[in-house]
Amino acid sequence: MRALIVAERAEGDDRQRKLAAAVARGLQARGVEAEVSTLVPGTARSLAPYRLVCIGARARGLLGRRLSEGIAPSLAALRNLGGKDVAAWVWAGPLGGEGALKGLMAALEAEGAFIRDFAVVRTEEDAQAFGERLAGLVVG
Repeated sequence: MRALIVAERAEGDDRQRKLAAAVARGLQARGVEAEVSTLVPGTARSLAPYRLVCIGARARGLLGRRLSEGIAPSLAALRNLGGKDVAAWVWAGPLGGEGALKGLMAALEAEGAFIRDFAVVRTEEDAQAFGERLAGLVVG
């Protein structure tokens, strides 16, 4: 089974790539073929080959309650998102993130995605544990 991990591009911040790779490692540790990609506004991509799509975004604002304005258009460009099993995750600092996660899940639901799991991740260890947890959605 295949999974795609898509993380929002954050200019000047390499953290999103590291966290997305950690989610992939968690999935791979449980036998899931995982691919990492970047969520680029306006770039179309087919999701048909993937059993699970994990979409990550950065929590913004002092308490991590907001998302980038580019998230909704980026999600709209993903083909076959409607009806797809999706996991939502946001990366946040030491505070908050839950508000941004709710916003991401609302944007995904507006596109017709089925949210199967979600998390706020702060470290690579959090991200890898989330990936291991997600493997049950793909393998099970």
